[in-house]
Amino acid sequence: MRDEVPDRIDEINELDIPATRTRLMQESKVKAIALVSAEVMDHLAKRGLTVMKVYAPGEKFVIGSLPIVRFGGTLDTESTEAWLPITPDIIVGIGAFGSGVRLSPIFDPQVVRKVNRATASQGTIFAGPSRAEVEELRDSLEEPD
Repeated sequence: MRDEVPDRIDEINELDIPATRTRLMQESKVKAIALVSAEVMDHLAKRGLTVMKVYAPGEKFVIGSLPIVRFGGTLDTESTEAWLPITPDIIVGIGAFGSGVRLSPIFDPQVVRKVNRATASQGTIFAGPSRAEVEELRDSLEEPD
């Protein structure tokens, strides 16, 4: 940009600070999620939808700066998962191929912890229903796997 528009060097320099770069990257991620391609929509239509509700006592989902959490590779692979926490006890994600809409209970606390760990590690910031849970999750990220 400096070579292309040297007369706007002050504006360009304002963009070249860590806080601005971080904000621009986050805005780009959000816009990329909002602008879903036809190919992605086709994969989602083939996969169906799964809604999961937590029944494990004391377990709640966190939310993060990267709202959709993905496990695995591409959406056209059966083993790939993508989840969007929408409340502390409900997540929505892609289902199995041809599954339509499926409702599933979560009784295993490890499922919630797996999603929360991914939410916290895949984004730049995360929040949860209590300070203690957020601190526990933060501490778990600092531990080796």
